[in-house]
Amino acid sequence: MVQVAPATVTTGRDQPRELRSGRSARNSLMPSTHLSLHYHLVISTKDREPWLSPTPRVRVHEYLGGVIRGMNGAPHAVGGTGNHVHVLAGLRATHCLADVMRELKSESSR
Repeated sequence: MVQVAPATVTTGRDQPRELRSGRSARNSLMPSTHLSLHYHLVISTKDREPWLSPTPRVRVHEYLGGVIRGMNGAPHAVGGTGNHVHVLAGLRATHCLADVMRELKSESSR
């Protein structure tokens, strides 16, 4: 009498990864990490006094957007009132937030 082994059915999940995709493990692409870091920064005037009148305020907002661009960031929106400024900016993971704030505050006071 001849014994027959039971038939086994395998799905794609049972096979090693390189057999399923047709690529060897060495040639497969590694997953990458993507970051999207957006910050809402608020800079206030000293004692919240309204020093920014409407005319120079627009130029200050444009200037701060340029400062962010100069640091390889992306200014999405800059606005505010006479006593504070809001900055919505996209920054890289290598940026130190304290350094960005220091630069913004020092440049805006000039």
